[in-house]
Amino acid sequence: MERWLGPFRLLHPLGQGGFAPVWLAEEVYEGRKLRDAAVKLFFLPDGLSPGSDDAARWRDAILDEARALCRVEHPNIVRFYALHRDDAWGVVGLAMEHITGVSLEVRLKEAGPLSPEQVARAALGVAWALSAVHGAGLVHRDVKPGNIVERAPASRAPGDGPGPAAHPVHKLIDFGIVVEDPALRPRGAAAPRLVGTPGYIAPELLRGGAATPAADLYALGATLFRLCTGELPPGEAEGEISFVRSPRRPPRLDAILPPGSPALAPLAQLTALLLDPDPGARPRHAEWVARELERVLERAIGDGPPPIRRPEHGAGRERSGARDLDAFDSDAPAAQGRGARPAPQAEPPAARGARPVPHAERPTAEAAGPASRGARPTRRTETVAPTEPCVDAPLVGRGDALAALGRLATEARGGGVRVALITGPLGIGRTRLLDAALEAERFGADRVLRAACSPERKSPLRPLLRALEALPQDATSPLGLLVDAIERALSPSVLPGAPDTTAALEGVEDALLWASTEAPLVLALDDLQWADAHTLALLRLLLERVGAKVARGGAPARLLVLAAARDEPSPSPPLRALLAEARGRARPGARHLALGPLGDADAARLAQATLPVAPALERAVVRGSGGVPFFIVHALVAWRETGALVHREGVWDAAEPDLADRGVPGVDDLVVARLAGYLDPASDEGRLALRALAAVALHGGGLCAEVLAEATGRDDEALEVALDLLVDAGLLTAAAGRQRGPEYSFVQEMVRLSVLNLVRPRPWLRRVHRALLDALARRPAAAADAAFLAAGYERLGAAPEARRWLGRAMEAAMSAGLFTEAVELGERLAALVEDPDERAAAEIDVVRALLRGRKLEEARRRLAALDARAAVFPARRAEVALRRRLCRLEVARGLREEGYDDPGLLADADAQPDAALRCEARMALAGVASPERAMELAGEAVALAARAGPGLEFGARVLRFELNYASNRRDLAVAEEDLTRALAIAEALGSRWHRLHIEADLAVLDAERGRIAEAIARLERIAGQAEADGMRGQLRLVLTNLAAFLLRQGRAGEAAETAARTAELAAEAGDPALRASALSLRADALRRVGELEGALAAADEAAALQRAHRDRREALTLLRRAEILALSGRSADALADARAARDVAEAGADRDLAIGARLWELLHLARRGEIGVEALEDAVAEAAGAGVTLRPLTLALMDEARAWIAGAAARA
Repeated sequence: MERWLGPFRLLHPLGQGGFAPVWLAEEVYEGRKLRDAAVKLFFLPDGLSPGSDDAARWRDAILDEARALCRVEHPNIVRFYALHRDDAWGVVGLAMEHITGVSLEVRLKEAGPLSPEQVARAALGVAWALSAVHGAGLVHRDVKPGNIVERAPASRAPGDGPGPAAHPVHKLIDFGIVVEDPALRPRGAAAPRLVGTPGYIAPELLRGGAATPAADLYALGATLFRLCTGELPPGEAEGEISFVRSPRRPPRLDAILPPGSPALAPLAQLTALLLDPDPGARPRHAEWVARELERVLERAIGDGPPPIRRPEHGAGRERSGARDLDAFDSDAPAAQGRGARPAPQAEPPAARGARPVPHAERPTAEAAGPASRGARPTRRTETVAPTEPCVDAPLVGRGDALAALGRLATEARGGGVRVALITGPLGIGRTRLLDAALEAERFGADRVLRAACSPERKSPLRPLLRALEALPQDATSPLGLLVDAIERALSPSVLPGAPDTTAALEGVEDALLWASTEAPLVLALDDLQWADAHTLALLRLLLERVGAKVARGGAPARLLVLAAARDEPSPSPPLRALLAEARGRARPGARHLALGPLGDADAARLAQATLPVAPALERAVVRGSGGVPFFIVHALVAWRETGALVHREGVWDAAEPDLADRGVPGVDDLVVARLAGYLDPASDEGRLALRALAAVALHGGGLCAEVLAEATGRDDEALEVALDLLVDAGLLTAAAGRQRGPEYSFVQEMVRLSVLNLVRPRPWLRRVHRALLDALARRPAAAADAAFLAAGYERLGAAPEARRWLGRAMEAAMSAGLFTEAVELGERLAALVEDPDERAAAEIDVVRALLRGRKLEEARRRLAALDARAAVFPARRAEVALRRRLCRLEVARGLREEGYDDPGLLADADAQPDAALRCEARMALAGVASPERAMELAGEAVALAARAGPGLEFGARVLRFELNYASNRRDLAVAEEDLTRALAIAEALGSRWHRLHIEADLAVLDAERGRIAEAIARLERIAGQAEADGMRGQLRLVLTNLAAFLLRQGRAGEAAETAARTAELAAEAGDPALRASALSLRADALRRVGELEGALAAADEAAALQRAHRDRREALTLLRRAEILALSGRSADALADARAARDVAEAGADRDLAIGARLWELLHLARRGEIGVEALEDAVAEAAGAGVTLRPLTLALMDEARAWIAGAAARA
């Protein structure tokens, strides 16, 4: 009996893939076989119903494997075809490429160990595969011989001439337990459980560590060892924990290599390096391993250059694309080996004899799709083709989504903020829909901020900056406030505090809203899966504005936000938060559009709109694409451009009957075909083209011609012509740059990845990569690309440059408040440092980043590991040991560990010549000392800091102020001195954020010293500045204090208005605690002007909010409401509120409010004659001797009680 799963006819089992059987299958449509496939079958576990939540979670796990395969496109990785589900059978099938060959595990069992050269070739393919896997942010976790399939070499093509024999292709399979790289995993997410195959599991995983790319490289080393010897390497004892590198090493392979093969000796060294028990000592990148293996093979084969034809890294298919690409290498001239390449049969749009018009001189820069802009040269077919593929095919099957975006645009034009988030899998058409919406709504070019996020460069707010740069030259003047706001948001902070990121981004948000009051404005951002945390946080702020009445100067904001993100198995924490916000809140004006595959009818329409094809070919494309638009267009374009189609009777059809069975050419093949069709490999332009593509691919896009010239080593007309031809070929786009001429990017990310796959084996790639990095490092804006430069130099093994840029990137991340990123950068920096003290210093910087990010438990854990290592290898430099002890004190302070001390710290620090270190030691001890001792240490720190630099003095002054203000014995004169000096430092260093914070604290201090008028004037000035800069968070806090001070000065009407505005701003920001405080203040102000009904309504709402959120400030609100009720004649209710206020205050350990509530109750009872004067006198005496700082309310009640007592005595 035949078994079917969707269109796949299951034939027989192939083997067991991890936790599921794999079957050979045929994909069949209308009785015709399309192709062979391998289908991995997942059977619903016993006891689960297909419609249950548990079954949905089980299917999600399978979907994660499919998504992982979709994220990685590489010739050494098995290709994903489709996912099908059959609830009647209780099975989900994952259809993949069928590789005709055997696993290396089978080869080992049948023929024993492989030769060293065979091992090196197999490892080479796997290393390149892992490079792509890790580049996609994934860890495979099950690299072993059983998951490496060897396919026999393809037969030699006619006309290849003499040359090296083809070699087997090795493909990595089984992505069933793939996991996200922990550097990208959401904060707080549980670490994946330990899985894998014993013998290939890295030692750090056995000790409970996270699965990182280094663990895959260990498994690759174990695979190398096993393929060479037939045995697994000895592993570390399971569960053994050590904090220093184990002295034990795996046996070297030198003795196993054949006699007289010194060229392969480096294979032994590489294997030992991969098997190092310390993950930090292993190679950092799989790409580096691949290049080392290439050098091993070059030495083994001979002294000449490596073979040009490399099916391991080219297409890996039975086509000539890789051989065509080799012709573009100047290191391997086309005339060598197989004769000169014949000229193409037809000329591309820009004839080779004439110089194309430079794109900088063209009116606009076209953005091409994955196909050419017209007839391109192809081999002769049966009939001359009148129609070429249309890459700008109409938008099909997205009418509802486009209409929804149109409605949001109309609403935004009418006034308001509207947001749409478009999501969907790879190739589903998110960008196409976004572009179609912009085209349909016809916003002016100067009112559209359009940008895409980059996977390579993720500096804060980079997409918004790029969007501003792309505007016409005269369009930025109306957006000047936005430019200023971004500059403020990215300005460095005064150490040691981090900038108020939310306040900074609120300024950017406010500037966007201001700009949209002049005319409708669109912010369109693509590829949010690669967005930086600041950009995603800004989008969340804008999403919160949807539905709110936003106006500036009487004019409404008219802002439309369109954003697109590719579905990811594990999105970044900020993206996860944005998605949850968009999906979880149903509100008018915000839409989440999740795009799915096209139906068969729409898929057929798209296929015919792309290229008129025969019905049978149409059906094959529809079935093979799974309804994904990219795969429909790509299949037709790729077949057309690789000569696989012929024109018959007005339509295109397959040139050979088994076309569908052979599969669709990959994007790699299409890139090679384009290069061959538009560029002559024997020309300067042809040789430069591939290097230019490589440079743009490495950079990620947006690369100017000036840097390209430095990267390729050519600054002449040949490079300009090559770039123009690459644009004409539809491989690159040229967008007008603000100052540097055109900037070049790829038409699609998949094209960029394909180019990277094609150029990775090229011997000149390292030179181009290094030249590119050096050129970028010399540019004035290099600091913004510090993380990108660090990663590039790290990949190239340029340790000094990598360390320098990692340090700069870590500083920038700390300054921007990106502490998780700073930790990851610091870990990489520590891994590159050989000196033990310098490595420990880098690891201490990682702990500092954790402390500033409030990851206190993780900081303590890492300090414990550093302490254990120091016990074995003490630091040679006393400063390193001291800084580790300082961090331990900061952890103790953060975790409120009472009684922690380091008695010898001051003496050890004072023995050092560094005044900054002596100051920091006192600051750290002050954080855990008793109040009196803390103030003494803080004073010493301030004196030392004056000689240690403004940043440290700022921190010392702020610390002493905080300790002083928290003390029951406040010295207000010292507090004012510290704040005044801190304000001067903030002004000198240009830190707007700290200046406003310090000024606000000075206003509070003015009020406490009786200078209410000065405090009000200062706060009014701060409020104006905060509002002008869009710092709404700061504005809300300032207005709260301003309302309180106005009330204290007797300006109750103004206080009520100010409190009302604060409450509105708090509601707009979704801050119930602040809204409740403002309403409580408003209630008191309204009581004082006699508006008791409004006062009671405000107090009721405030109390309800505070009770719902267990806010201990409810005690103050209840006391204020008691006064309102008493004036309203509701004495019993007033007494009940006063007693409830006392209970809340005592539960919250607020002695001041508890005293005040008791005084109010007794005073009220005394006035009613229910208690005598003596009881009230006793209460006043107790309050005076309570030994706590009393607030103005309690002091006023004491004065009122004394006055009543005096009056009672006079009356008696």
